[in-house]
Amino acid sequence: MINGLDELVRTALADPRIEAVLRHGDWYLLGSRAMTAEDDLSDWDTVVLTSEDVDHDVPADVLDEAFAVTRPRLASPPSLELHIRWRRSQAIELRALGPSGRASRERDLAEWAFQLRHAVPLRLAADVGEPYRAQVEARFDRDRHRLAQRAYEEFRTCRNQAVATLPRSDQAAEALTAALCVRHAAQFWLLAAGEPHPGAKWLLHTLERHPGAGEVLAAMRTAVDLRHEPEQRFDALWTLWRLVDHHADTHGIDKAVLAGSPFRRL
Repeated sequence: MINGLDELVRTALADPRIEAVLRHGDWYLLGSRAMTAEDDLSDWDTVVLTSEDVDHDVPADVLDEAFAVTRPRLASPPSLELHIRWRRSQAIELRALGPSGRASRERDLAEWAFQLRHAVPLRLAADVGEPYRAQVEARFDRDRHRLAQRAYEEFRTCRNQAVATLPRSDQAAEALTAALCVRHAAQFWLLAAGEPHPGAKWLLHTLERHPGAGEVLAAMRTAVDLRHEPEQRFDALWTLWRLVDHHADTHGIDKAVLAGSPFRRL
């Protein structure tokens, strides 16, 4: 297993098959390790930002050999136990992203901006990565109010749907609508404060690091926890609406977006 970034870079550069890819761009660490949220299930998620659309991906078997990664055998049907052992092998992922690949990532601008904001440079050799990171950050800063408004509108729609499922005794529908509601609320919370957001897996973890988010996190966790009675989850969804609208008002979100809110400040 790799013990730190220095060993990761040293091992990669010592293998000609990997070094041949790295010389084409700037190499970054992404994912949980970049945002200092890693655990024993975290892999090494890396990307090379290149100036051209050329196939520079390194096959998984080459990476496993170079970094001495031992994956479990797939001799049995998938199971959680097998998944855990697979993740604990701590494999290295290395993808090359040229202009077309980056354009695809930019379709979810807030999430891509979050990844690049937390990206850790491993090797800068092409003067591509840092200018591109600045470009994405500037675009996010320009568009964040629009993204926040869209997230708020999605939150309001999903909150209404979540409440509507509570008297109907369909727990699958309750789980789905509550999760969507909380997802959009968490995205909005960060966007309204001028911050990009991660993917769903890391949303609440990121909010835990956000000052003053304790009460809204408690409401979110109650809203999606089916162990609570429907009445408790209804109250949590109402509290979540109140807190989100207060957050919107505090951060200067257009008052027209809050139309119909019982918490709107006139």
